[in-house]
Amino acid sequence: MNMKKLGILLIAGVLLVGNSCQKYLEGINENPNQATDASLENLMTSTMVSFLGYNEGEDARLVGMWTQQFTGSDRQYAGYNSYIVTTVNFDFFQPYIGVIQTADLGIVKADDLGNRVAAGAMKILQGATFGYVASMYGDAPFAEAADFEQFPTPKYDSQDAVYAGAIALLAEGIADINSGAGGLPVDIFSMSEAQWVAVAYSYIARLELHRGNLAAAATAASNGVALGGDMMGTHGTAREADRNMWYDFIVDERSGYLDADGAYAPRILDPASPDYITDAKTDESARFAFFYNGTYPKYGANTNSSGALDDTDVMFGMTSSYPMITYAETQLIIAELAANSNRAGALTALNNVRAELQTKFPTGQYDAYVDADLPGSALMDAIVLEKYKSLIGQSEAFSDMNRLGNPFGLSPTTGTSLPQRFLYPQGEVNSNPNVPDPLPGLFDPLPAN
Repeated sequence: MNMKKLGILLIAGVLLVGNSCQKYLEGINENPNQATDASLENLMTSTMVSFLGYNEGEDARLVGMWTQQFTGSDRQYAGYNSYIVTTVNFDFFQPYIGVIQTADLGIVKADDLGNRVAAGAMKILQGATFGYVASMYGDAPFAEAADFEQFPTPKYDSQDAVYAGAIALLAEGIADINSGAGGLPVDIFSMSEAQWVAVAYSYIARLELHRGNLAAAATAASNGVALGGDMMGTHGTAREADRNMWYDFIVDERSGYLDADGAYAPRILDPASPDYITDAKTDESARFAFFYNGTYPKYGANTNSSGALDDTDVMFGMTSSYPMITYAETQLIIAELAANSNRAGALTALNNVRAELQTKFPTGQYDAYVDADLPGSALMDAIVLEKYKSLIGQSEAFSDMNRLGNPFGLSPTTGTSLPQRFLYPQGEVNSNPNVPDPLPGLFDPLPAN
């Protein structure tokens, strides 16, 4: 095992003062509470928990406000809603330490055990995480990011180089899992090996779409997440342990900080709203109830844990699962890419999503569209709108909003511009001289956009 790379060995000594004293002093400098190694299972579990954490946590709530799916209503969240943030509001810890570096330790361990399948899963989480960082921050550490011992102040690679490296890691993960060597000793996402491969292809499709490599995105999406194969984080009932993170925040930790009062997304889903977007083939009332509660114009995030809707029937219930990459997103990537050259293929992909919605919300209505329903540019408009609604509560909605140039014409909550990116974390600014200088601002577009 490459213990230098693991970087978790305790440096311990034994003082020798004659044979008679040696036995009393052996181990005096050893700390029983400092781990000298970790099992593959523990490394994988830690990586997966951190992966779920940054997907589901504060970042998702922040961009939920900035894409007007939710509203910050109290204290610092009222400020966030008006784009009042600084570098101290952002953090590299979970993506870089929690996922990328911990996964690297897991890959070393898996390689030592000849378990290519486990190594592949860790590479997929690494690749997806590098892609996430690039999509939120732009230029970021990649080539030197995983080895803190050798590169304590890693250089910054261009956003496109990070995307390319992320896609290469995802492809390596696919090859490792397809080798069939070994298996997954633990998986908090409860996915089969085939699902892991499909998830990796969907992440490749997402990142190639960001880069503008449309043919590569289409090819990857065609191999992506299948119906019923979504990557979901599951939850339990233990407070500040395994409960849905949105529920913990909205109900127990910061009640009143975040709702959806005046937000765009609930208004276009609520049949009682004058801004409701519908047609003769669509009834969104059940999907509206899945995400939101209240009546127009004031809404909250639906966190019901009892009564008419139980946790499994709402997005932010105590035990509700959280989506990270899905069949719906994958089909809508296919639809977007086909809309201008293959209308039949685009309609099929859009209708695949509507069929899934009909199954998920049987009291709603999602009849299949035909070409005459969406003439000209109306087809692309419908695809973009459906993706926005399908990504409620997910950070990818922010990437789409900026990639597509604010397609719904949302008015900023303050000023004249919508946020375009995350700010580099203050801890990184303080400790790494390679941070871009001058620092980009919140409203500076990412290179890919």
